[in-house]
Amino acid sequence: MLTRGENAGFVNYNLNHYQSNNTQSQFLGLNSGVNLQGWQVRHTSYLSQNNNSGNTTQQYVAGETFVNRPFIDWQANLALGEISSYSPLVGGVPLRGLRMNSEEGLMAEEDRSFRPQVRGVARTNARVRVLQNNVVFFEQTVPPGPFEFADLRPPAPLGDLQVLVTEADGSNQTFLVPYSQGSGKLKPGSYRYSLSAGHLRNSTGVTDTPVVQAFVRYGLDNWPT
Repeated sequence: MLTRGENAGFVNYNLNHYQSNNTQSQFLGLNSGVNLQGWQVRHTSYLSQNNNSGNTTQQYVAGETFVNRPFIDWQANLALGEISSYSPLVGGVPLRGLRMNSEEGLMAEEDRSFRPQVRGVARTNARVRVLQNNVVFFEQTVPPGPFEFADLRPPAPLGDLQVLVTEADGSNQTFLVPYSQGSGKLKPGSYRYSLSAGHLRNSTGVTDTPVVQAFVRYGLDNWPT
């Protein structure tokens, strides 16, 4: 049901003026953009002026100016221009170049956060109960054979899950599934990535220093990401 959005333009601004006995200062921050046929142009800039006892200083800084293209089927974004690299581990750096990265806003809600996977095998028509901290928060009947539940929502962010399988003959099997909603964890089989390449830039312009920064995160299973 996702679309690329309507054609539109916008300008957000922050304007401030300050004056005291010997000081006057003005500041203007701009955040603007245009959406056209699925392409998104973005620009940020900052202009400041300070007058202190007759000494006037001015500064203009262009933040980011880039063209962005969402790839809905890939759940990713491509950005070209004055950008910043992205990494949840080591931070980002300002670049003139390109960035390709996964976009959580294009993903289904159940894929955005860590969800434990509960797998097992039932010998008969069985009842599967899942508990956390002695609270039953999930129950379902399963036929004989392998079963899997991948969209469970435990009520607490910390606490291993106890799985109780009750067979038709009254016998039980139990096992534990480790669970903690730690920052950065991904559900098993889910991944995030980002690749940025370009030349390093600073407040005065673009340098000759080439930069490549990339990361991949993958939810291996219930234990590590």
